[in-house]
Amino acid sequence: MPYRIGSDFEFVPNERFRPLRVSVINNCLAPGLWEISANDRSGEIYHGWFELPDDDYFGMTARVNRLPIAFVRGALDYRKEVSVSVDLDRLRDADPRVETVSVSLAEGRDAGFSTQDSRRKLRKGYVLVEGPDGLAPPSRIDELTLNPVHLAEFIPPGKYSLSSRRRFDLGLLRPVSTADVRRVTPKTFWHSGAAAGDDGEYVEITIDLDTHRIVVGNLPVDLLVPQEDFAIFGFGVGIFNSGDFAERRRLLVDLGPAPSYAYIMKRDGDGWVAVNSHECGVDQIFIRTYSQDADPHWDVTITSYERMVDLVRYRIGIPTSLRAALAERADAYISPVYRTYRDDNIK
Repeated sequence: MPYRIGSDFEFVPNERFRPLRVSVINNCLAPGLWEISANDRSGEIYHGWFELPDDDYFGMTARVNRLPIAFVRGALDYRKEVSVSVDLDRLRDADPRVETVSVSLAEGRDAGFSTQDSRRKLRKGYVLVEGPDGLAPPSRIDELTLNPVHLAEFIPPGKYSLSSRRRFDLGLLRPVSTADVRRVTPKTFWHSGAAAGDDGEYVEITIDLDTHRIVVGNLPVDLLVPQEDFAIFGFGVGIFNSGDFAERRRLLVDLGPAPSYAYIMKRDGDGWVAVNSHECGVDQIFIRTYSQDADPHWDVTITSYERMVDLVRYRIGIPTSLRAALAERADAYISPVYRTYRDDNIK
């Protein structure tokens, strides 16, 4: 066995096993709390946590991002409630032409759940919905937006608790009928002080939810294909996949498209303000393109934090003006190196 579990989920490694890869990742719950994990070809063989002193952590973050330390400390101070106006013009230049398309919900058993990991977490009772007979695991995806949901709380240093749960009302994700789609030119970029410098096409999708909106933008047309999901790993701008290889992240920064963005917004007078997505229970977005179907559309899946479970799946019509371009991308698609590269140096 690569490891055994000691008291309170303590990983006790088998020293005879040698890892293929060691990962060091900033923990999602707290700045300065870090995770270290080791994997061999069978999976994870070690997982632990350690702390980096605040001054070292904030100083490192400030230097890498060329920002004042005081700004970094304030930016990383978690706030449950935010009231920040969303100014999308800082992230892109928008084509004034907007195409409004239909949106429907994928519901019932046919909608399913998109990963084996989600199914395992459902079986273990990480996700429960309120019903007439109390709490029970959902059997249909629409139950998650029709009833209050109880998710296993993710507690420090990074474990699921089955005794402590958080209750969410995800009904705000249901009232959909249309979405607006427009072409955009990104202003976002990875390298500080340098423009994105690519000539690719990008789009923005705004899903109308009555009192709320979900907007996802700077979506590269080249990567909206049937072969792979286009993933947005967190609400905000340019959120990396925390579990990806360092080499792929470096290649993405050097060779990839402009950073995408996603926000949940609520109406505030005549404008819109950002909502803390974590306090809503949502975390990631996955877009699958069906450009070559008889009825071309996107499936946009919103997941809970830690991608514990798919919460809702929207079927969004692809505008007529984009269909030919997306079909061409599908025919010519080769998965880019920043999605496929790996370099496990072991003898």
